[in-house]
Amino acid sequence: MVRRKTSEGFARVMSKVLKYLVMFVVIYYFAAAAFVFGRQLFTDKGAAPAPGMDMTIEVTKNTSIKDFAKTLEEYGIINDDKVLWVQSFIYEVKVVKPGTYTFNTSDNGEKILKVIKSEGKTDEEETTTE
Repeated sequence: MVRRKTSEGFARVMSKVLKYLVMFVVIYYFAAAAFVFGRQLFTDKGAAPAPGMDMTIEVTKNTSIKDFAKTLEEYGIINDDKVLWVQSFIYEVKVVKPGTYTFNTSDNGEKILKVIKSEGKTDEEETTTE
């Protein structure tokens, strides 16, 4: 009878230890993932180091920010479409206007969203039209 109580007590303690260990691993995993996502969200790096490569994207009518971000990821202009999608909320970009956009693979999300927000005009085009 004494052995039975000790083995039941040991089993209870071990199940609690295992439960807390699993909780710790899960929390650590999600914290690390959140840290990496946050770092990507606020970094100034593009998908490739400068000077990068220019790529032209044609945007049709009714293209959502999410679809646009997926296209940019497919072409290697950005690393993660979810990061650009969240950045669009931060920089208050709600729509992608139809047209032709030229981006560089070294552009970061902020620069890409500024181009979209300025209706597809790049810095060079804005200075020549004024």
